[in-house]
Amino acid sequence: MTRTGYFLLISMLVGMMAFLSCKKKNNPAPQDCSSSTFPSNTGSATIQVLNYSTVSSDGFTLINTNAGDNLSLAVKITKGTNRAQTLRVYQTDCVNQVGTQITLTGQSNVANDGTISLRNTDDDQIRQFIFAVPPGLSALYLNLEVTESGGGLTYHRVKLVISGSGIIESYTNIALGGGTSTTASRLSTGTGWTYASCDAANNMDYIDITYAVATNSYLCSNPARFLSPISLSDHTASCGDNGMLQTDGGNHTYFRAHIPSDFPIATDVTLAALTVVSTDPEYIQITTMPSTFEFLNSYGKKGLIQVTSGTLNNTAADITVSVKVQP
Repeated sequence: MTRTGYFLLISMLVGMMAFLSCKKKNNPAPQDCSSSTFPSNTGSATIQVLNYSTVSSDGFTLINTNAGDNLSLAVKITKGTNRAQTLRVYQTDCVNQVGTQITLTGQSNVANDGTISLRNTDDDQIRQFIFAVPPGLSALYLNLEVTESGGGLTYHRVKLVISGSGIIESYTNIALGGGTSTTASRLSTGTGWTYASCDAANNMDYIDITYAVATNSYLCSNPARFLSPISLSDHTASCGDNGMLQTDGGNHTYFRAHIPSDFPIATDVTLAALTVVSTDPEYIQITTMPSTFEFLNSYGKKGLIQVTSGTLNNTAADITVSVKVQP
């Protein structure tokens, strides 16, 4: 090899080593999950998942679910020293990391970056969101993060145990009130949680069924409250520093009468076989108790709702219902 060729080879080797060295510096190896440390709370808010009460041994809200489920969570935020301003949701398969923020595209009161706005108020607030459980995992963590006006951050941890099929959502003994009752009238079948006034206005996208009394008692979609023969007037509610919020609007739910004896034995198979369709009415009258009705919500999920007790055709009285719905 000539002297020129030798020096050219050496220069090429040095250049390649420098390139690889720079590449290694610019693209560090991913942080090992076992060596990560989950951040401590710097805020003083309290976060509670209302519709799941099971707590794991390490303090996480524990939810058993299936890949492909549209998992609904109702989250209650209580202010601490400072007012809560935003709620963000992160997902990760590493227990020691916050993870990647979920965008929750197209859901109620969610910005383009996935931030869920909170009212400027000292009152407790409820926000609901829907998370599509991905395939290919046996466990997944959702980290709920609340930002406070003083800059503090508070976290609540949720662990999803992802198993097989056959699980349905089931909620019992839910009270719904008529127009002048102090009991909430709107229901989310995804969580079994009820909403009134300000929290209804902020979660209208998740409300599937509204109880309305206009001479007769009806189960209806929230928009159907304003249709004949129900035809209730709209009203606004004072919601702290955010002023008046409308409680109209919402998505469409459809109803059909069903055999009461099927409710106790309902499974994912029998719910999938229900015949209710989007051409059925958005309201149905309750004439007797118990009564059972099929419904189809705006997410394409079918379910059964059974009216078990209460006083019908009375705006000041409550009824009690139970629900079984596809996840």
